[in-house]
Amino acid sequence: MTIEDKIDNIKEAVFREKKIANEFKSLLNYLENTKDEQEKKMVNSQIEKLKSLLINANDELLKNLDEITIKKTLAGAVPIKQAIVPEKRIISSVNQGRYLN
Repeated sequence: MTIEDKIDNIKEAVFREKKIANEFKSLLNYLENTKDEQEKKMVNSQIEKLKSLLINANDELLKNLDEITIKKTLAGAVPIKQAIVPEKRIISSVNQGRYLN
């Protein structure tokens, strides 16, 4: 697999995560505005499914990022000691049950 293929895989994974995040936003807005308990149960079920999809997409993205190595230092690159380490999971607020009413 070439570096271009790996970068394409990363782009696809980011795009998938973005779509899932947008769907989360839509469902959370719907959940806040609905009064029907049955509807809330259905929306919460959808949120749980999206949560699993997001975890899988995030794991795939991290795997793809781990496969890429940069052989030449980029101009203006921040030394490793000063670099900010990103969170492994981007759904911590969802894991805390924020969406449950």
